[in-house]
Amino acid sequence: MRNIISKICYVITLALLSWACTSDFDEMNTDPNKVTSAPYTALIANAQNSIARTYTRFGQMDSWCRYHVRDVYVHDDQYAYDGASSGFGYYNGHLKNLQVALEMAEVAEDVNSQAIIKILTAYAYQNITDWFGDIPYSEALKADADPQIFYPKYDSQQSIYSDLIANLKEANSLINTIAQNPGNNDIFFHGDMMQWKRFCNSLLLRIYMRISLVDPSTAQSGIEEIVGNPTAYPIISSNEQNVFMSNWIPGDPNYKSPNWLNPNQYLTTEKVVSEAVIDFLTDRNDTRLQVYAEPASTSGLYVGLPLGTLGQNTPDLSILGIDEFQSEDSPSRLIRYSEILFIIAEAAVNGWNVGMTTQQAYEAAIEASFEEYGLTMP
Repeated sequence: MRNIISKICYVITLALLSWACTSDFDEMNTDPNKVTSAPYTALIANAQNSIARTYTRFGQMDSWCRYHVRDVYVHDDQYAYDGASSGFGYYNGHLKNLQVALEMAEVAEDVNSQAIIKILTAYAYQNITDWFGDIPYSEALKADADPQIFYPKYDSQQSIYSDLIANLKEANSLINTIAQNPGNNDIFFHGDMMQWKRFCNSLLLRIYMRISLVDPSTAQSGIEEIVGNPTAYPIISSNEQNVFMSNWIPGDPNYKSPNWLNPNQYLTTEKVVSEAVIDFLTDRNDTRLQVYAEPASTSGLYVGLPLGTLGQNTPDLSILGIDEFQSEDSPSRLIRYSEILFIIAEAAVNGWNVGMTTQQAYEAAIEASFEEYGLTMP
């Protein structure tokens, strides 16, 4: 009996000691200095930074379009693209941040921030579905929802585009240019909500033109509505209104341009200008060549590399223009004035009422491209 009582006392003592050691276990193992939440304005700024880094430098696309060529990792030029080559960090990165920020902005009844979030989200998804077609959309970003969805379905590109159009129209209507704005927390436009309207409606123009061959009636009515009512639907109408991320900080490893090329790599860079681009511009005496490319180090001439060619000596080739495309503060270009004019030119080809003839819009687009780089069209 005495042994039984001793054992019971021993067990009770152990239990009490265990409770004493673990009752404040969570508190002791919680870092009081670790950030557990962030204001939605910070989440938006982080998403802007990430978007500017992601969608303006999707390297393989440039190679596939024959603009740039790899002289080291030549598999890109040979279309050797596989599942291991693609990362979907945009879902658990800026898209998730934007989802959380939207919920917080709705609680705060901050309509301008809600509009900004919807525009950024639409821009991201428009790029992703353009790259991959059908993608997770309606069930995406719900791993922590109720119910949880770990394997989201792939929505059709058609349904995604329809929803993006609706969301952008809503964003345009939400924007109040005289209400509170995010100020310097907005690293694109510093709170200029009229510029957000231009971004929104210019993106709408892009999307409408994307669907023009499969749903021409929707594309026509949408483009004519925007172009025909600039008060309700302002768009980019000059190079000063280009949607660029130009606030990179030279010397800061976290905030300098994602396009930056270390000067020590000028002679060993993996990305050079394609022969197709060099020849096209040279044959036409196009002065934009001096912006797009650097003369080869060895010859001082503009020399492009044929697509798919095995690696060659970089000093013999023209790398991308350093000042405009590879400096520490070179801008990330999201939408530019010349693109809007080309969209209008294409709409005019289709016979739609856009206030300009095809030739007028097309020539204006080319002139805008020269002007963007500080050049005069020859």
